[in-house]
Amino acid sequence: MKYSPLYTAICTSLLLTVSPLSNADDIEHIEVIGEALPNSIISASTEPSNPENIASALLSLPGANINSNGKVTSIVQYRGLYGDRVSAKLGGQTFIGSGPNAMDTPLSYSPGIITESISIYRGIAPVSAGIETLGGAVDVQLTKAEFSNSRVYDIQGALSTSFNSNNEAFSAGGKVNIASENIATLAYIETHDADDLETAHGTTLKPSGYTKTHAGIETRFQYANSEIGASYHYTDTHDAGTPALPMDITYIYGNKFSLDGAHELSIASTKGTLTWQLGYFDSSHEMDNFTQRTQNNAAMYRVNNADAKSYDANVLWLSDDIQFGIEGVRSSHDSIITNPNNMMFNVINFNEVVDTKVSVFGQWQKDFDDISVQIGSRIKHIKADADDVNHHMAMGNATIANLVNGFNQADRSQSDTNVDLVIRTDYQLDKNTSVNVSLASKQRAPSYQERYLWLPMEATAGLADGNTYLGNIDLKSETATQLNLGYSYTGDKFVVLFDGFYQRIDDYIQGLLSTDMATNMLAAMMMNSDRVLQFSNVDASLQGFDGQIKYKLNESWQIDAAASYVRGKRKDIDDNLYRIAPPNITTSIHYNQDNWQLTLAGKVYAKQDKVSALNREQASAGYAVFDLNGQYNISNQLTVNAGIKNLLDKNYRNHLGGYNRVMENGFTHMDRLPSEGRSVWANVSYQF
Repeated sequence: MKYSPLYTAICTSLLLTVSPLSNADDIEHIEVIGEALPNSIISASTEPSNPENIASALLSLPGANINSNGKVTSIVQYRGLYGDRVSAKLGGQTFIGSGPNAMDTPLSYSPGIITESISIYRGIAPVSAGIETLGGAVDVQLTKAEFSNSRVYDIQGALSTSFNSNNEAFSAGGKVNIASENIATLAYIETHDADDLETAHGTTLKPSGYTKTHAGIETRFQYANSEIGASYHYTDTHDAGTPALPMDITYIYGNKFSLDGAHELSIASTKGTLTWQLGYFDSSHEMDNFTQRTQNNAAMYRVNNADAKSYDANVLWLSDDIQFGIEGVRSSHDSIITNPNNMMFNVINFNEVVDTKVSVFGQWQKDFDDISVQIGSRIKHIKADADDVNHHMAMGNATIANLVNGFNQADRSQSDTNVDLVIRTDYQLDKNTSVNVSLASKQRAPSYQERYLWLPMEATAGLADGNTYLGNIDLKSETATQLNLGYSYTGDKFVVLFDGFYQRIDDYIQGLLSTDMATNMLAAMMMNSDRVLQFSNVDASLQGFDGQIKYKLNESWQIDAAASYVRGKRKDIDDNLYRIAPPNITTSIHYNQDNWQLTLAGKVYAKQDKVSALNREQASAGYAVFDLNGQYNISNQLTVNAGIKNLLDKNYRNHLGGYNRVMENGFTHMDRLPSEGRSVWANVSYQF
């Protein structure tokens, strides 16, 4: 087990301290977690213009971005880190997708109709935020069944429908809450259907359409000082294009069951709340490279069937000063690749890969006049294993046979014991102003793709760089030493949040050029790839700043702005990290009058020429895009939202949008994908 140099310092630095961030009515949504000194989180409401993709709301938050591999496939990025490095929870639960290329990311399982907000922990996430939070943590707040104040059953609900002209996308959803004083039931359904996107000036991006359905039900009971809930959620995604990946989604079926409870207790004269949650999730996923895109060679038809199951559980004790919790998740993954034109073709890509994470954490927080302190530690034990693999050509190809036998004969059982340590300190300069210092040492265990990808392929959890990769069973855990300096000012009309950060990551996991000539030749023959990258441990660093400003000119006018800059570099060689968001600023001007409001929003992205030579990453040009949005409250129950996205029909390439992997769709293969052109949209919602 490897610890960073900060380990000893954090264990002994009990004098470092932080203060809570004050709330203000004119800020978008700043919350506090727990009692006393909590880590502030910055939240945004979901956008009515993107009901199928709640992750788009993150684009307005400082430091946050998304790697988009398709309209319904968005990977959260925070300060240059993404994928398994960023924890994502929906309603307090962990979702483990079935796709080896992260087509079904955690946020893809969240229905807009019950999504209240999506939040990012500002700066360094506390240890209480999740098991793997080296790159930050996202929390999606979901609507829960709500109780009534009357013994008579009360019925409330909402209906919503949306239309987008660009891809003729239609969405509709509804929810209903039936409740009395002690029992409440929430049921919901939501559907989405869209054709291919139109880029600027009317060119069609194929394939980029999708069909998706969410449905679920939750029942909650309350008695005395306790509350118990049970829920079921179903997701069905069909025919969804992912042009940045070598295959598209044929279908994804997901089933989530959960039980949870909250109990107000008094233990040893200390009052607090005990919460617990048990969950089970299974999903089946099929993808192929011929149904939605052109594939003229029948011998190259590929179908990948992937299945995943996961069990998760957590128990948390929360009092005024202390949080203590036990949390665990166990997931299993299978993936088999076939060719419908060749019954002999069969590649066992991942076979009963099991990834188990069990952790315990403690977090103490206390106010001392103008100074507050939070100290937390999480110990994590991770075990991973995989069953034997096979390939239909193993009997006739020596290189494939060597890979199969080498993997099957290797000691695939791996374990890591990792430790996260965080100290956050705040000093309240006056009633409006505070400064903070956060220090942390965090570790992340390798993902199952990074460990067990035994055959050169692109099953890389959504990297989407076009390279062929090979796993490495002997990978070490990443170890990050992190520093965050923050400033907060919250006044009646003016809010400023600013953070500067630096982190060094030892044993950062990235692909390095394979020196195995036989494997490289195999990749050239089977994957038409001129090289193989094998996941390896290197050294890296990230530094930058992000912040947010809100200024309320008067009762009618308000200006918001958020800025982000991150620089990611390899420390062992002169190269940059892959797929880092360019410097960017988002601004919006709001005008409110009686029962309507108008917003002009702009997104300005600088060029990104600090790119990864190893990943053959292409530089991208800067651009500015403007949206015009409006809202009219016809009554307390009926609201109409409408607007124009990409108002000037700007033709631009999003640096995080990936490369075109589709042949014969009108765009050059492996060029950066174009973004969505001008679109008129409308949303109508009714509450009852």
